[in-house]
Amino acid sequence: MKVRRIAAALLAVLILCAVLAGCGGKGKLKGTYRAEAFGTGAAFTFSGDKVTVDVLVLGTVVDTLKGTYAIEDGKITLTFDSGEEEDIAEYGGTFDFEQSENAIKIGLIEYKKTES
Repeated sequence: MKVRRIAAALLAVLILCAVLAGCGGKGKLKGTYRAEAFGTGAAFTFSGDKVTVDVLVLGTVVDTLKGTYAIEDGKITLTFDSGEEEDIAEYGGTFDFEQSENAIKIGLIEYKKTES
């Protein structure tokens, strides 16, 4: 009888730990994700609630956007406070969002993770 109570208590503690571990960092990204075709595209670098986007043309960074992001209910909102206006208009806003182990999808574009 006593062994069952101890086993039940241990199981409850393990479940609680798993739930709390699963909640940690929810909605936070870390690292660099990149989408590029023929040297043109973008690289998103996430740290905490900050995001930096390097806009690439023919493999050269032509603009860098800096701002913040938030993820909620399958959407990502990107808000930039520096960068070229046309790039802010293109990359800023609220988009559908999906995340896998090695990639994120913002709108219709999939970005592969390149750095942690």
